[in-house]
Amino acid sequence: MRRWRRLAGTEGATLVEFAVSCLILLPMFFGFIETCMAFYTYNFVSDAAREASRYAMVRGATCTGLPDCNITTAAPLQSYVVSLPYPGLNPSNLVVAVKFWKASTTLPMTWTACAIACNQPGNQVQVTVRYNFPIGIPFWKVTTISIGSVSSMVISQ
Repeated sequence: MRRWRRLAGTEGATLVEFAVSCLILLPMFFGFIETCMAFYTYNFVSDAAREASRYAMVRGATCTGLPDCNITTAAPLQSYVVSLPYPGLNPSNLVVAVKFWKASTTLPMTWTACAIACNQPGNQVQVTVRYNFPIGIPFWKVTTISIGSVSSMVISQ
C-alpha cells in the first residue's frame, strides 16, 4: 500500500516527457532527412553542370553531325540543362550561367562579349548550375538554400 501511494502522482509524467522529447527528436530526424535530400540534389546539380559543359564542348565551331552543332548563344545550354530528367528537381528552380575563356586570355567572357569566337576549339567553357533547394523542417521557418556546381571543359570540335 505504501508503494502505491508513492507512485500515485506520476501517471502522466511519461506522456509529458515523451511530448518534450518529440519536440527535440522529430525536427532532428526531419532535418537529417532534409540534409540527405540536399546531398541528393547536389549530386544531380553537379551532374547537370558536367553534362552541360560536355554538351558545349562537343558542339563548338567545327562540330558536324550532331544536333544543335555550332552553338553560338547560351540559350541552347540553358534549355538542355532544364530538359534533363532529374527526379525530384523542379526545372523552374534551376539557374544556368555560361562563361568562356579564349585560349589567349585569362579573363572570363560572356556570350555577348566574345560573340562568335567563343565556341572555337581550344577555348574553355565554364557552366555554373544553381538550384534553389527548399528546406521544410517541422517547427523551423521555411527557407531555401542555393546548391551550385561549376564544370569547365575545353572545346574540342
